[in-house]
Amino acid sequence: MPVMRVLVTMVDFEFISFERLIEFGLHTVPKHQHSSYRSGIRPNHWVRENQYTVIGQIDFIDCDRLASGQSCKAICSFYAPKEDEKLFTPGFKWDIGEATKIIGYGKVVSE
Repeated sequence: MPVMRVLVTMVDFEFISFERLIEFGLHTVPKHQHSSYRSGIRPNHWVRENQYTVIGQIDFIDCDRLASGQSCKAICSFYAPKEDEKLFTPGFKWDIGEATKIIGYGKVVSE
């Protein structure tokens, strides 16, 4: 039986916590298993520039639930590599996913 060898390069990152005021929107056509999401969700935040996800909790402002096709302002608390913090400036937009499905977007409103 042939042996498959895989070379994996590990990179050490320094992780930090930071918050941003964001616009969070769910796609109109549900590509996800839920019809709505509750404040406090912790989805995958896809940073395309770096081809990986970061961790972040989204806490809605002025609403408790968000349905497909809706958007709201929210505070997003990120836990990400230190060098990624500079990406999260006003206007920066990224995909938000549930497992491998893209369900919506995040856009930085202010720091």
